[in-house]
Amino acid sequence: MDGGERPRGIFVPVALSSRRPPIGRWVAIVAIALVALIAKPWAVSDRPTPGEGGARRDHSTPTVRPDVAAVPSPSDGAGALVASFCLDPGSWLVASVERWRDQRIKVWRALEPAASARGPGDPTIPLVSFVSEGLTELGWCAPVIGTERPAAPVDVTVWRRTGGVASTLTVVSSRPLSGHSAFGDLYRPPSLLASSRGGTWSAGTYVFRYRENDGRVRWFAVEVEIRPEPSRAP
Repeated sequence: MDGGERPRGIFVPVALSSRRPPIGRWVAIVAIALVALIAKPWAVSDRPTPGEGGARRDHSTPTVRPDVAAVPSPSDGAGALVASFCLDPGSWLVASVERWRDQRIKVWRALEPAASARGPGDPTIPLVSFVSEGLTELGWCAPVIGTERPAAPVDVTVWRRTGGVASTLTVVSSRPLSGHSAFGDLYRPPSLLASSRGGTWSAGTYVFRYRENDGRVRWFAVEVEIRPEPSRAP
């Protein structure tokens, strides 16, 4: 039609394409998706396999651990006699039993002994200093592993150094309770008898020479300061 003129003929609408809208195809795709969601073919079953006792399976990546050979504790061997007061150290220690207030405690202090010295009066000997209210036992602990592990038997000599003069002391072992060990020893105060349990080491500097069976020597010194517990007001 053109403007207000009368129609010149009859026109029938003709589709530009003979294809119908793909409604059926979309219905099929949605149906397949619903089936997949229900079935979950990609999921790993959490059901326990026979022999697992009903336990839930862990699908996380396992941690790979290298094989480690079992190493026997030094306490099972030569260091067993001193394990209770030396604790199987890997280095040299000064060991002591001290009084603080109304308690008795064990204390370990790191030590790096010298491999040589001109004698007990040598000022280059490594010195470990400490303060205590009372020192009932004093000694040493040797490493039970590594290159510093001692070669038994050993011989230990103790001096007291005063004003550059060193005097040999006779010390009595208090631990280990039975026998002697190259891995550690604690001594009672030199002024006490072997059967005495009381008293304290006096203030001063004590030099130790540790001589091993293979000829190696270790030197170290301990400087002790005693500060008695202050008296309590009534």
